[in-house]
Formats: sequence, structure tokens, C-alpha cells
Amino acid sequence: MINVKTRQILAVCLVLCIQYYQLSRNNNGNGNVKYQEDAKLTKLIHESLYKKAKKYNTNNNTSNKKLPKVLIYITTHMPQKHKEHFQYCWPLALKNSKLLNSSDIKIFMTPKIKEVNECINIINTTFNGMNLTYHIQHNRAYHRGAVVAISEAAYNGWFDGYDWVFRLNPDVIIQDDTWILDTILNDIEASLLYIDCHPHLPPRFGNVRKIHTDFFGLKLSSLQDKSPLLTSRGDAEELFTAQMIPIIEKGQHRHIPDTFPLMPVFCRANGNPDGPVFHFQDEHGWVGDIKNGICPASFNNLDEYDNWL
Repeated sequence: MINVKTRQILAVCLVLCIQYYQLSRNNNGNGNVKYQEDAKLTKLIHESLYKKAKKYNTNNNTSNKKLPKVLIYITTHMPQKHKEHFQYCWPLALKNSKLLNSSDIKIFMTPKIKEVNECINIINTTFNGMNLTYHIQHNRAYHRGAVVAISEAAYNGWFDGYDWVFRLNPDVIIQDDTWILDTILNDIEASLLYIDCHPHLPPRFGNVRKIHTDFFGLKLSSLQDKSPLLTSRGDAEELFTAQMIPIIEKGQHRHIPDTFPLMPVFCRANGNPDGPVFHFQDEHGWVGDIKNGICPASFNNLDEYDNWL
């Protein structure tokens, strides 16, 4: 039986082999990979196979600085997997992260009608004692639901009064917030914290190809166009990326370090299970699942985590 870690390594090896073949084909047919392409491939191998868990130490002290007003905006259709992440991963994530446990929480959810009370009980238990609000609507399907979750917030003024909003799925877990805190506190130009869906492809806007919408951090004052986010129908990532072009052109975007997709065809931040942000979702069983109430996340700042296990 192949374990999850072995499957991840085999998947990454397959992707890298395909990329190496494509690079060699694109180099005038002579089979020689240019130095820049070879260096890129080496970097991918290092990041994908040999990167270990680490704390994201910074040069700036954030412990005594007052955080900006932050909203953690979680959107979900409340499948069983998301319920379990709320129950077993988020209590640890909140304990591990100053960003999460110091912020307001707002949840936009579209559960089945018969499961509404169950879902309300789960989030009330998980975020007990925090400034929690929630909104319930009917499910609008995959991409349309993702667009509506963000556009509804903007239309209804749910982001008003906040300096930053962080949008997450329940199974997107902040495992280490050190870099994020340092950036929002000390990098005055930073306005967008993002993950690229397709870092292996040529960029389209500056150094960006396509921005992940299952996780992002946005400084609301940076938006030139004050119209609501994601008002059109279509692919959520394509729409959001287009709306972020002014921020990208100013160089105010910051990529979450060591966070990238496992498979290039899917827009998910599930390539580095030891990264600061990780999406516990894939279609092939290569990403760890919650089993027997044990969260698979790696919380590098939580001293009590090892004892808890």
C-alpha cells in the first residue's frame, strides 16, 4: 500500500518529467535545455521534494505591533470534509495563528437545508468566544458559487471597515502565519498576498499567470475601482486575476512563500504540505485526510501540537 507522502513524491516526479520533456522540445529541437530553464527545473525539484518544515523567521519584530483590522472570510458549501476541517483543524489553526485568533470571522455557507442546524452548531463551537457572523444562501454551483460568495460580501458591505480581508476555504489551512504577519505589518506597499495557480506557465500580467481564489489576502484600500469584486459570471480565478491587474502593475503583490500546486492542471495550493498555507484537497488521494479526528496539518508555531498528538 503506497502511503500519502510516497504518492505526492511520485506525482511531483511525473510532473517534473513532463516539464523537462516540454522544455527540451521547446529549445529548437536540439535536446539541450537552456541554463535558465535548467535552473528553473532544479528549483522546482528542490521545492517539491526536499523542502522541510521550517519557521519563517523575519528581520522585523511583530509581537508588539498592533494588527490592522482583519476579516477572515470563509466560504463553503459545507460538505462533510469541510465540516471535519472546522471541527478538527481550525481549533488548532486558531491556537497556532495570531492572525486568525485576533481577527473577525465571517462565514458564507450554502449547506443542504436539512444540515443547516448542524452546520451552525459546528461553526459556533469552533469559533466560540470570537467575533463570528455567518450568512446562509442556496448553492449556486462550483464557479458561480465562488463568484457569488465574494461579490455578495462586497455588495452588502461585509468588508467595510476592514484593512485586510483574507478569503479561505475551510480546508485551506494557515499552518504558519509568520511571513503573513510580517508582511501586513511591515511591508507598507504590500496589497495582495496570493498564490499562483500555474507557476510553471509563462506569466500574463507582470510575473503572474492566474491567482488562486481559495486563498488570498487583500488590502481593501488598494482597490482603485470601488465596484464590488467579481461581479461577472465566469471562472472565479480569471475574473479575480483581471481585477488585480492594477495592483500587480504597481508591484504591490506578494506571493505566499513555498506554496504551489501539486499538479499543474489544478488550481490548488496543495504542493508543499509543510508550506505556510496548504489546501487539503486533491482528486487522487495524494493529500492527507482527517482520520479518527486527527488533523493532517503541520503547525510549525504550535508548541503544544506534538504533545497533543
